[in-house]
This record gives sequence, structure tokens and C-alpha cells, in this order.
Amino acid sequence: MNKPVTVIGMNEVGLATAADLTARGFAVTLYNSELDDKLLKDKEGGIHFNNEWVFPEPVTSDVEEALFASSLVLITESVNHIELLAEMCAPYLADNHRVVFLGHGSLASIRWTRRLKELDVEANILVGETHLPPYETKYNEDTTEVELLLRTKKLLFSTYPVADNDEFFRGMRSVYPSIEKATNSWEVLLNNLLPETVVAPLLSNLAKFDQDDAHFQVYLDGLSPSVVNVIQEVDQERQKICRALGLEAKNLERRLVETGYARPLNELMEQLKESDVLKKKSIVASDENAQLMEGLHFAIVPWIELANMLELETPTLNALLHIGSVSLDRLLVQEGLTLDKIGFFNETADSLIAAVQETSEQENDEETDEPQLLK
Repeated sequence: MNKPVTVIGMNEVGLATAADLTARGFAVTLYNSELDDKLLKDKEGGIHFNNEWVFPEPVTSDVEEALFASSLVLITESVNHIELLAEMCAPYLADNHRVVFLGHGSLASIRWTRRLKELDVEANILVGETHLPPYETKYNEDTTEVELLLRTKKLLFSTYPVADNDEFFRGMRSVYPSIEKATNSWEVLLNNLLPETVVAPLLSNLAKFDQDDAHFQVYLDGLSPSVVNVIQEVDQERQKICRALGLEAKNLERRLVETGYARPLNELMEQLKESDVLKKKSIVASDENAQLMEGLHFAIVPWIELANMLELETPTLNALLHIGSVSLDRLLVQEGLTLDKIGFFNETADSLIAAVQETSEQENDEETDEPQLLK
């Protein structure tokens, strides 16, 4: 019998997840929260993925049906919708559910758990998240094709709290063998690649926000030594936050290689310009760019908040946030994920670590990295 999996999200990553897992033999239920399955009706319910048609079954707009279909729920919806998704799913969640957010690390598991507690949900839900999506894709609206650019070679994964990590981790490895255990939710957040690969290069090319230049490609046309200097400073400040929280601080060059986004070349500029993945992505200089806004709201804002609590200086991150707010005419701090919104006030490194390291009521199984099938 094929292992059941529920996928929530009809974006590029959601379609890629549903198609890939279906092709690999999982019994996928795809939930369409927008009540519009036009993308799948074009080929009688199929997804054109990796040069072939794949047919997840069923596709449903009934959240109760979607959650009943499987104990493993993979969520690819926008990080803007975490709390709304928790409200939508809350009436139908059971103790056996394991929820995983497959996106750019954004403290989604903490936000989800906090909202469920506010809703007085008593079910013991295990929840975790990855620091990147399992796939980098490019969606063609004209052909409804999801082009696979990359299967992420290394996915950091953490549960919230960390005490729930071991069995959950082994189960997720049976779905994505590239998953590796992160120290905690802070490590997942601080390895989000959007600030360095999207926010910094775009905000360093502000003139393109006011130009309708369809031929401009940020990794081919927008990288210069000065732009790369900004990217490297962002990475240096991120590493300072990592070290203050006792986390491994890998530089951007190494992280790009480990995840598969770039080859191990001598210079960061070479890595970015020669990346087959990044060159194919459509990076638009606009506040309509979802990854730009996500990187500002859900990575740079909480990174700066962590730095402030840890009494670290982050002048480049602060400058990017200010430039983004002014150029986009947005109140990015108020709109973004400030840590007080999820219950963190005037914390120290020790209290931040303790908050995500909460002890589980149940004893953990003996730790092993061997994959374990999710039921």
C-alpha cells in the first residue's frame, strides 16, 4: 500500500511536491485552499512536472477530507498564511498528525503552535519546518508547466519544540532523504537564503524598481563587486547571530554548495553568476515579488530582532530594512515578524535557546538517523 501524504498548497512548491511524491509512489491528497483547480483541470487533474504528466489523486477543496487522508501533512502555502491555516485546520486535527512547513525558514512551526494554543486545540500535534523548500522550480503560466530546477541537496529540519525531533526526523527522512537535523528553530530561521540571494541583490539594484525592463536578470546583470560586498556583509551579520546562539555559522559560499544552488567556485560572485538554478529564476524588482517581501518580513525583521536582544550590531541588515521600507513605501517592521508577536520579549541567548528546547512529556525513542516510515 502506498504511503499517504497530504499536501496543502497550490503554489509552485506545492504542485512540485504533489507531483514528485506521486511519481515516487506516495498516495498524495492535494488540498486546494483557493477553491480553484483550473491548473489541474487542463490535463484532467495532472501536473506537468519534470517533463512528464503526473496525476495526484484526489485533489480536494475539503480541508476535513484532506486532513483525514493522512497523518503527515506537508504545507507549502505562503508564510503569510500560517495563522490562518492553523485556524482552518484546527477543528480537524488529531493526535497522530505531523505537520511540516516546506518553505524558507520563518518560525512557521512556532507561529502555528502558538495559534493552536490560542484556539484551545488539545490534540498533540507534532510540527516542524525546513529551512528551504525541497525543490527550486519555475512555473510557466501559459503552459501550466512546473519546471524542476533543483532538488535541494541539504534540508535542515527542526521540530518545535526540539524534544519532538527524533522519531519525527526519521519519518521525514523516509520522504526526503536529504533532510538533516537542525539544532533548533533558530538555526532553521537563520539559514533562510532569501536575505542574501533575493533581498540584498534586489535592493542593491533599486533603479530597476522604476523601470519596465523585461530583459534585466539580477544574477546576470545586477551583480557587481559592490553588490557582492553587501551580500557578504549580510552573511557576516547573520553568522554573528548564529554564533551568539551557539549555532554553527557557515558562510554563504558553503551553504550554496551544500544545498545545490551553486558549484564550489573560488569567488562568491562566480558562484552566483554561474549558478544554473539562480540564473533561471525570474527575480523581479518589485514589491509584488513574493520572495522579496517574504525575505524582508519573515527573515530580515526577525534576524534584526534577535540581534537587538543579543546586543549585536547589524548595520547592513538595518540599512536594507530601512531602504526597503522607504523605496517600497511600506512599514516593514510593523508588517513583519517581530518577535513580540510570538511571545518573545527582552530575551537572552539562554532564554531564546530554552524556549525552543522545551522538554517533551513523552520520552524520546533511542536516537538514530535511519529513515523510519511514516504511517
